[in-house]
Amino acid sequence: MWASFGIFTDEGRIWFSGGTASGPVFDEIGKRAGPFDLALVAIGAYEPRKLMKGAHVTPEEAVELAMKVGARAAIGMHWGTIALTPENPFEAPIKFRKAAEKLGLGAKKAVVMKIGETVNLSAGDLTLPHLVQR
Repeated sequence: MWASFGIFTDEGRIWFSGGTASGPVFDEIGKRAGPFDLALVAIGAYEPRKLMKGAHVTPEEAVELAMKVGARAAIGMHWGTIALTPENPFEAPIKFRKAAEKLGLGAKKAVVMKIGETVNLSAGDLTLPHLVQR
């Protein structure tokens, strides 16, 4: 049921977290397959922790996963479209950006797109300056 994927192209390296809990496997992914230019990390559906800890990371843990796999930047995904759990669906992006700042990834490298927004990564620029919210 849980899986993550590394996508490797001439233009860059992307890691997709899927819906996941935290664990030591992400250190191993970073050592074996990292670093990555961009991580797509799930940030929603994490409360109540007693129930969801084994299935979904918190926004703060999502930043930790991105850093463990060696991502230069991260996009927070899997939040706000369907109310799966009781947390405020719009707190995840705020927590994600705050954690990125606190943990050293940097707020400008932690992007949360608007619901339904798309971005074209085929330009080969995975540093995300065109997505950074001002």
